[in-house]
Amino acid sequence: MISAYPLLEGLVSCYPEWMPQANLYLIHGAAGDYLIDPSRPPQEIEAPERVRMIFATHGHYDHIQAIEAWRDFNPELKLYMHPLAREVLADYFENCSSLFNAATRFDGPDIEIEETLVELEEGLSLEALAMPGHSRDSLVYLLKQKDEYRALFSGDVIFFASVGRSDFKGSNPEALAQSLVRILSLPGERGFSAELPIYPGHGPATTFRHETLYNPYCMN
Repeated sequence: MISAYPLLEGLVSCYPEWMPQANLYLIHGAAGDYLIDPSRPPQEIEAPERVRMIFATHGHYDHIQAIEAWRDFNPELKLYMHPLAREVLADYFENCSSLFNAATRFDGPDIEIEETLVELEEGLSLEALAMPGHSRDSLVYLLKQKDEYRALFSGDVIFFASVGRSDFKGSNPEALAQSLVRILSLPGERGFSAELPIYPGHGPATTFRHETLYNPYCMN
């Protein structure tokens, strides 16, 4: 089993990427855990029976390759994704599984979300925001604990000093540029600190301030 490392005083933990798996995050609530990007199967996760909901940032293989293993482990689990993910998951060129020599079609999400607030449990919620460009079904998730924003899970839209590729099937560089502007405007719009952490699908954590100041793809 791969060890996770804790974030946000134990509210979040991360199972770091290991090719061909993206970062997997668990949000730890009082009633259970909430998984973002099912890149690893249940047997690689500590206490998988605590997982109550699964969210994916987008339908690329390195982020969702273990979803069927999770469905087999617990058929009651629901997968939350953008409505367009149904088409992305069904196309092994657009879901990028063909790039990993693992051409696979996946079943679509159980629950479709877009610009949606999802209550995980009392005092804990995720706000989904559509951020196309890297893929047409890309979502980012703002984590809120009670009345406080705690983190952004950015998938492959924005990384530490970089951004997601926009040369895949379903990508759109112009849409990605617009999504980056929108992401970096969130602190001002929502009224939270620019030091809020961003947890990306690949690589280390960053902050809104760091990306505003140092990300070469976000500079005017």
